[in-house]
Order: sequence, then structure tokens, then C-alpha cells
Amino acid sequence: MFGERTGVDIALRWLVIAQKRLDEIGMRATLVCADAEALPFPDGTFSHVLASDLVENVRSPAATMKAVAATLEGRGCLYVSSSNCRWIGPHPATGVWAAGIVPPKARASLLRRRHGVDILRAVSFVSPRSIRRMAAAAGLRQVRAGPLQPELGHLQSRSGLFRFFAGGYSMLANAPFVRAALLHAGPVFEAVFVKGLAK
Repeated sequence: MFGERTGVDIALRWLVIAQKRLDEIGMRATLVCADAEALPFPDGTFSHVLASDLVENVRSPAATMKAVAATLEGRGCLYVSSSNCRWIGPHPATGVWAAGIVPPKARASLLRRRHGVDILRAVSFVSPRSIRRMAAAAGLRQVRAGPLQPELGHLQSRSGLFRFFAGGYSMLANAPFVRAALLHAGPVFEAVFVKGLAK
């Protein structure tokens, strides 16, 4: 679909894994080891940027949004997906309930007891609203947002119970009022932004 592809990660080990996966499917891409808050690309380099599970894993989501926006060409598109700080259910990596709502000191204490270390100490908890605000400050306008729905075809290796609940979640996420509630406080959200799009 795209003539040139570029992948970025701050950890070289993930780029090595990415290269192996690209080789397996016969796809070419330039892989760059860089910090998302200080991207080494000239302004206007990309027509599209995919930031999947990124903004919650950087020191400054606002600085990251600004850096990404600078690399987009005029009317370029940014896709963001992230876990939602308002989710009251279990955090996917730790199992801590309401991880983004529990006071940081209490959460850190719980994680140290459970895992020996606060493994969420470097996580930036964000919400759809906070990301929309950061994007606007970076010159991006939101054109779509909603709860991220699982791709059911990719869940064949999961248990029948998991697939059942994933299917139910997808159905609920398409009902207008439930969709709005899941965007506000569901586990994961997605949003699309456009650079320089007039209001």
C-alpha cells in the first residue's frame, strides 16, 4: 500500500525482532533506533504515522505528539492506540485493577509487593481526552475516535471463553451509547488525527 515504510523503536532488541518478522513475510522497511520524543527525521517526511501502544510508554506523551506531528506532511494522518487510564478493570501487563486511577504511591507499593518492583513506574497514563488535547497543541485535529476492538480472526489461538468475551465486547462497542462509554472508560482506545485540517 505504501511505497516506503519506516519503523522506529528506542530498543534495538525490538528492531532485531521486527527485522526477522519483516523477513518472514517478505516486506521491506527501514528500521531506526530512536527516541519518539526526538525523532531524527526532517519535518514533513511522512504521509502516515502509526503509533500503536506508544504514547503510554514514553516519558512525555505531549513531547512525543509534537515530534510526531512535525514529521507529518500537510494533511498527513496519525493513528494512535493506547490503554486508557480510566479503565477500572485489570491492567493487561500487571493485573492491577484501576491502575490509572489508584494513587501512584499505593499502586507502586502494590506492584512492589506483587512483582518486587514498580513495573509501571515509567508508564504515562493517558485518556482519549488528554491525547486529543496534546494532539491539538501539536497542530493535529481529531477526525475519529472509539474503543479499540479486537480483530476476532486473529484470536484463534486464544481460549473459547476469551473469544466469546471478545466477540461480545465487539458487538457492544458498535452500539452508539455503549461505544461512547467504552471510549470514555474502556480498556483501550484508538483515534485518528489529521495535520492542518481546517475546523
